[in-house]
Amino acid sequence: MKKVSLITGGGSGIGRALAKTLAEKDLQVYIIGRRTDKLKETQYLAPNHIIPIAADIATTEGRYSVVKLLANQSIHYLVHNAAIVEPLKTIDKITLEEWHHLIAINLEGPLFLTQLFLPLFVKGSRILNISSGLAHRAFLGTAAYSISKSALHMLYQVWNEELSSRGILAGSIQPGAVDTEM
Repeated sequence: MKKVSLITGGGSGIGRALAKTLAEKDLQVYIIGRRTDKLKETQYLAPNHIIPIAADIATTEGRYSVVKLLANQSIHYLVHNAAIVEPLKTIDKITLEEWHHLIAINLEGPLFLTQLFLPLFVKGSRILNISSGLAHRAFLGTAAYSISKSALHMLYQVWNEELSSRGILAGSIQPGAVDTEM
């Protein structure tokens, strides 16, 4: 039986590259994203291993639809890659709606998607957050993104405190500057 991995934001950039790499290692890879066309492009790289799931993890409905589709799977790897950087504004210019949208994708999606998948994780499962150097360093105009990534960094530490006794470990990686659509 193949190990199962899930990657949010699997339709482009880091998510696409990671899906291809995991498929080459004979894993069953489910990629989650909002853009069906991008998900299908990624699936084309390894059609026998990569399965797209069109869903918006920023919404409760989107998260539940993913879990419903995978309810009979044992989950080995969950990669939280989906994120947005917009709005690129100073903190005094961010609107409440912009803030809510970014936090829903960059922080609430990973938190509550992981929460829903906890019953499907097996001993030895791993959670990986794709982070950013901006989680640890302020940069003019990246307030909302930086704050969300900083909170995501703390979230992986909390998961380790709370889940390690169940054999589930979490990590965070800062890939550095990557030439992606983001």
